[in-house]
Amino acid sequence: MHPKARTGRSLSRPARWTALLFGLGLMVLGALAAITARYAGRTRTGQAVLLLDGDAVSTGLGLMAFGVALFAFWARRPAVAGAWMGVWMVLGVLLMLAPAWR
Repeated sequence: MHPKARTGRSLSRPARWTALLFGLGLMVLGALAAITARYAGRTRTGQAVLLLDGDAVSTGLGLMAFGVALFAFWARRPAVAGAWMGVWMVLGVLLMLAPAWR
């Protein structure tokens, strides 16, 4: 007999719905930044930063990727959840760093 593996379904329902709402919020903020090509944020020191055009679009796409990564909490198997989260988080980081590579 194989021991029963913990699945994503063992997570509580409120935890999964909270992750879904956070993910949708990040996706909406990312879509807003990508569509309008404007992103206003803050640095760690409290300074305001405004990104325009291509920088804002790549930042918005990165935020959307972080939002999609949170859907991993709905996966049925831990391996699928880990792969989903890993791929989308790496893509989000690469998109956020894309303006620095131009």
